[in-house]
Amino acid sequence: MPSIDIAIAIILHPTDDSVLIAQRKPDVHLPNLWEFPGGKCIPGEPPQAAAVRESFEEVGLTVSPIEEWPTITHSYPDRTITLHPFLCRASSDAAEPLDNRQVIWVRRSKLNEYEFPAANRSLIDRLANS
Repeated sequence: MPSIDIAIAIILHPTDDSVLIAQRKPDVHLPNLWEFPGGKCIPGEPPQAAAVRESFEEVGLTVSPIEEWPTITHSYPDRTITLHPFLCRASSDAAEPLDNRQVIWVRRSKLNEYEFPAANRSLIDRLANS
């Protein structure tokens, strides 16, 4: 089973320490869970460019990457994914749920109160402890 490359943007609020999370739609893989905006890399597209593009397409935000975090490979029963996470800063706080059920800004310390896909566990831990 080949791995799917997924770029994700861990988007920091422009003026405080909260991060943007989005709730997945009910008709997609891992329905209704919370996630960081992101999506599949287009063939030949660098993951950082994909994270910026997906942020705009999914939540309507222009973001500036700050730091690339280590990749995470995770196997689900039906697929294997490789996450390419990027810590980014949003240019505004006017996020919209363009491709999700809803989006909210959450303090890092509160991220554990939301259910995320298993592949995101180390990211949640890193954010909550930083």
